[in-house]
Amino acid sequence: AVVSTQSTGRESDARLAAMREKEMELIEAQERQAERERKEEEQRQRRASLEAKQERERRLMEATEKARAARANEKVIKGELPTMENWKGEERIRKESYERRKAYMDEQERLKKEYVIQEAKAARQRMEEQERNRRAANNRERLSSLEHELEHHHIKPSFAEIPQESADLQKRQQDAA
Repeated sequence: AVVSTQSTGRESDARLAAMREKEMELIEAQERQAERERKEEEQRQRRASLEAKQERERRLMEATEKARAARANEKVIKGELPTMENWKGEERIRKESYERRKAYMDEQERLKKEYVIQEAKAARQRMEEQERNRRAANNRERLSSLEHELEHHHIKPSFAEIPQESADLQKRQQDAA
């Protein structure tokens, strides 16, 4: 009979240990659940705080815009600012003026480029003319020099044929080179 009490005591201890284990697991699960709920609540509070802040900013922007519009309306009434229709007319006039000014400036730029091109062509023509005149002067000077030499030394130009031996000699020299 003593053996059976010991075994029931062990079984009872094992059941108690199992119950304590389940109880610990249950407590841990409850703690995890409480932690999740706490984090969710913190997130909800952060979202609510952010939404409230955004709402305050929106209302502030609306109030600022209304105040700006009211000040502008007061200035329009006092004549310090033009009405929307007048402003649009002035804006149209400014735009047209800008477009006219831009067209004028573009035309001036085009004319300037055209002038520069014409000047470059004229300068090139002048240089070419000067070069032609220089060559002509050089040619006249050489011709004059040759004529002087001919007159001074009494050399008469000869257009006779070159003797055949000289021609053969020149051909052999060219072939050798």
